[in-house]
Amino acid sequence: MPITVQISPDLEMRLRQKAEREGINIDYLVKRLLEERFPPSPAGSISQKEADLLKKINKGFPEKFWKKYFALIDKRDADNISPDELAELTGYSTKIEKGSAERLKHLIELASLKNMDLDDLIENMGIRPRHHV
Repeated sequence: MPITVQISPDLEMRLRQKAEREGINIDYLVKRLLEERFPPSPAGSISQKEADLLKKINKGFPEKFWKKYFALIDKRDADNISPDELAELTGYSTKIEKGSAERLKHLIELASLKNMDLDDLIENMGIRPRHHV
């Protein structure tokens, strides 16, 4: 893809002189200099934006949170839960739902960044639904 760039006469002269000294075409010289200055990303590397999104997607609740949550679920299922504990369980469930919504938002953004369908991204990442309730 051709790109036109306006440069100073001094820079043009230096580029032409360098190309002449090296015995190469100025177009080739400029292309080579740009490639040296901006090398392609190594295979498998990801952008900072993608890394940030992955970090947000993979953020979860600590083990202590899940232990308490499942203990409250067990109490509820055994019909042995107090009103305060039931309110606490509702709070935990709300946090999980909000976390899931945030995660989905970041997954959608990552899919868009990678020009992928959301379902394909989720499958490629090996994300499986978990039922906590």
